[in-house]
Amino acid sequence: MTTVGSGALLTVVEAVSRSRDLGEFAEAGCRELFRLMPCVSVSYTEVNLRTEVVSGYLWPYPGIEWFERYAAPLGRIARQNPLVAHIAGGGSVASWADVDPKGAFRQTALFQEFYAANGIESQVALGLLNQPGLVTGFTVNRDGSPFSADEYQVLRELRPHLINLYRLVSGSGRARANDVVLAADGWTGVRLAEGGTVLTTSVEAEAIGDQVGLDLRVGADLTSTWFWRRLRETIGARWQVGRMTRPIHLGTADCPVEAMVATTAVGPYSLLLRDRDAVRRRRCQELGLTGRQTEIARLVIAGATNVQIGRALGITASTVRKHLEATFSVVGVQSRAALVAVLLGPRPAGGPDDSQRSRLVEDADDLHFDR
Repeated sequence: MTTVGSGALLTVVEAVSRSRDLGEFAEAGCRELFRLMPCVSVSYTEVNLRTEVVSGYLWPYPGIEWFERYAAPLGRIARQNPLVAHIAGGGSVASWADVDPKGAFRQTALFQEFYAANGIESQVALGLLNQPGLVTGFTVNRDGSPFSADEYQVLRELRPHLINLYRLVSGSGRARANDVVLAADGWTGVRLAEGGTVLTTSVEAEAIGDQVGLDLRVGADLTSTWFWRRLRETIGARWQVGRMTRPIHLGTADCPVEAMVATTAVGPYSLLLRDRDAVRRRRCQELGLTGRQTEIARLVIAGATNVQIGRALGITASTVRKHLEATFSVVGVQSRAALVAVLLGPRPAGGPDDSQRSRLVEDADDLHFDR
């Protein structure tokens, strides 16, 4: 163990582990590293090598004016820092002295206009996991004092813990972003324990459950329900292997509810539900259809003829035809098939389309569940 001691390292990990998003992760990581070893400052930085945009956090916090002053120029010349290339290439813990022993970096605009201007003469970087074209890491900044072998070891020991925390925090952030996209398209979520008990739910999910005879209140046990039985039967032995997401049609073919389930070997499981009719009504509203036109359009989707639509709505077939002609005009189509394609197709600009949804759903194979 290093001279810092295991207790100090655990304190850093514990403090950073309380982060709920990347902003808190950056702040906590910088603050704890600043406390851990002598330095001028500690920074968390994300560099997009494609767009030349830099985002980050600095401790001690210098104020918003400081970030506004340096953000744009840093993006243009961030590549001049040799540690950027080092981290992008998969490097872990290194300093300027390691990657630029001849000191060529000191002649660059980045060093002279930013680092030297802020009293930073030596730097060591701790690289985190990176996506292609994106460099992420913490840097400890000093006034020229070298970093000791013990300090290198401290950062090496911290690195796997910070990487794991970065994965968790960034993953939860992506999950929240996905939730926003799904909610915008009518989906609501329920979390299930591996034993079939409802852990979390929503008012919308409870209402959808009522439509298909499922009690989706917190604490409800689904193991004796038709849904749980069919789900286990369909997935079979694969239930215990890996993570899968499958679309499930609840109830009969004409049931207005759609569902997707994400399973893991040990749970909890995520169940996504939406009222298909509600989504279609909203789509009709987005297209500018009237209430009557919406009713007719939904019956067209169900495959009803003009006579059947007329009987369902208490109007004549000729009146249905007139409404349909007006609907075709509003939507900009000339046939029932084209109308259905528009109503069931991607949403208008500004909302998540089917291609976005498909990226949120892994290995989507249709499963039909009839009670």
